[in-house]
Amino acid sequence: MNNYLKNEKQKILSVAFNPKKPMIASAGHGGFITLWNLIKADNNEWKSEIHKTLKGHKLAVESVVFSPDGNKLISCSQDQTIKFWDLNGDINISINTIELGNLYQGMNISGVKNLDEAQMDALEELGASRDRKIPENPGGPN
Repeated sequence: MNNYLKNEKQKILSVAFNPKKPMIASAGHGGFITLWNLIKADNNEWKSEIHKTLKGHKLAVESVVFSPDGNKLISCSQDQTIKFWDLNGDINISINTIELGNLYQGMNISGVKNLDEAQMDALEELGASRDRKIPENPGGPN
């Protein structure tokens, strides 16, 4: 089992087992999902072979999970999307995508108290906005 997913081409962040058939899904920094068939060899050891690769996320895929019937897969990514995949089809594209967008889009954080500058900057990166004061005499004496 040490070289179980030896052909994986990315650092893995998530692995899920199919509840109905000997298959696992792996996902990670490469932004794609690999489906692996698990095959029990004569010596009772398990081997894996790539079944298919699912591509569609733009950034790292952080989590994957199979549906209870094992026919669909759900993935979420750092690109702020959740994708639904039909595993029975020949086309390896998602059947639905939910775009999460920026969590704090449109929120004005001007005047918010008890947050330091780094926290305010982090909120801005998540979509918040604030009115920035321009120094009256930049670079000059106070």
